[in-house]
Amino acid sequence: MAVSAHLRGHGTPINVENWRRYATSPAFQATFPMILEVAYRPGCNPRSDHVLTRGDVEAFFRRSHAAGIHATMVWGYPRGRFPGGRGFARIFDRAEAIGILLETARAERLPADRICEMFSSLADAEGQPIGMGPSTFTKLLYFAGVTAEEGSCLIYDQRVMRAITGGSVPLPDDIWTETRRLLGPPVRHVPQGRHCASYGPFLKAAEDHGSRHGKTADDVELWLFENAPGARPSYTIIDDV
Repeated sequence: MAVSAHLRGHGTPINVENWRRYATSPAFQATFPMILEVAYRPGCNPRSDHVLTRGDVEAFFRRSHAAGIHATMVWGYPRGRFPGGRGFARIFDRAEAIGILLETARAERLPADRICEMFSSLADAEGQPIGMGPSTFTKLLYFAGVTAEEGSCLIYDQRVMRAITGGSVPLPDDIWTETRRLLGPPVRHVPQGRHCASYGPFLKAAEDHGSRHGKTADDVELWLFENAPGARPSYTIIDDV
């Protein structure tokens, strides 16, 4: 599924200086000025004049897989680093291989656990994992418009999972029991095995929950993200996008 029209303006303020300082990949440096041009929205957010939206990222995927991958990392990690300080060089270096996997997943409508296996096993030229976990590659799946057997791919990060297991939002048992069972008890960081095992049931639950309440599946994902235990809303809706 494409990004729902009413969520295309859901944006995040970018720490421009951090991205300029940390992301030294030549391919990214070629794309970043275009990202900044599209994201320039002075006055929309007090933290930055550059606010990149879901609609923007989706549009970059229409240009090329590489551009979409670059824009996804900026949108998803606006401070310019993964939590913990690791950078994106190995992901950017494998943009072509990631693009091939995204195209395969779009064309074949695979089970969600199979899609997770494909992306989790992606390695660099020396055969080492590139360190792209489900919180990251589910962002790519969503913006690239991949659909799994269980439903349209959605972002499935640690905050979303904490909302599901932590009791901070009302989730009906007839829809969410299987996802909760596979996630296990509330923890700050869900291990990758449980993360991937629960992805398919999560896609189905989000779609069913949304249908029951007249919402889209990505409405449900955003609702969970913004209402995770201890979370503070940090995003912006741009009305004119």
